[in-house]
Amino acid sequence: MTDTHTHLTEEPLISSIDEVIKRAKKNDVDKFIVPGYNPDSWRKARQLASLHNEIFFAVGLHPMFIHEENREAFEKELKDGGLIAVGEIGLDFYNSKTEKDEQIRVLKNQLQLAIDYDLPVIFHCRKAYDDLLKICKEFPQIKAVMHSCSCSSEQIKPFLELGYYISFSGTITKNRNLKVRKLAGVVPIEKMIVETDSPFIGTNNHPVPTVEPAHIPEIITAITEIKGESADVIEEIAEKNARKLFKF
Repeated sequence: MTDTHTHLTEEPLISSIDEVIKRAKKNDVDKFIVPGYNPDSWRKARQLASLHNEIFFAVGLHPMFIHEENREAFEKELKDGGLIAVGEIGLDFYNSKTEKDEQIRVLKNQLQLAIDYDLPVIFHCRKAYDDLLKICKEFPQIKAVMHSCSCSSEQIKPFLELGYYISFSGTITKNRNLKVRKLAGVVPIEKMIVETDSPFIGTNNHPVPTVEPAHIPEIITAITEIKGESADVIEEIAEKNARKLFKF
C-alpha cells in the first residue's frame, strides 16, 4: 500500500525516519508520497526521496506560503525534475491572512505549470470548494486528487464529474465525523485513495502527533465498514487508483 500524503519532512517523523518506514512496512505500507508546501519542505522531501527508493515527492505552494520569492523557487524546483506531482496547492479561506484574490491568481499559475510539466495535482481546500470548482473548470486537462477531503456529499459531485480522485485520511476513523463518513459513502471506491497526512491528522486510535504511515490500515478498516467491502478489495482498488494518478 501507499500512503499518498504524509509529511515525513516534519517532526516527529523525520527524526526517526528509518523506524517510521520499518513500522509502516510491517503493516504492508511500503510506499510514501511526501507533498511539499514551501521551499524548505521541498528540499527536505527531495533529499528523503534521494535516500529512500520507497519515497516519492511533490512540490507546491500551499496557499499560506504564496510569497513572491517562493513562486520563483517553485518554478526552479519543477525544472529540476524528479517529482511526481504538483502539491499541495489550492485555496484556504479559513481564517486566512492571505488575500483571496492572490490565492486564486497563484493557484491558476501553478495549475498551468502542472499542465506544462504534465503532472497531476494534489489539492488542499478549506472553506473554498465553490471557488476551487470554478477554477478547476478552467483547467479541464488537470488530473487531481482532493486531499483529506471533508466537503459535503453534494459538493463532491462536480469534482467527481471532473474525474478527480478523493483521498481519505484519519478523519474517517472517527465516528463523530459524520460528514466525512457520509462523503465516503457517496464516493465510488474506484475514485478513492488513502493517506494519513501524518503527523497533522490523527486517527481514532492514534492522535496527533503520534499518527504515521503505519496507521493506513486503520483508515482502510473504516472505509470497509462504510462501503461494505473487504479490506483486500479496498486496498487493491485504492492502490490501483494511486498508481494510475501518480504513475509511480
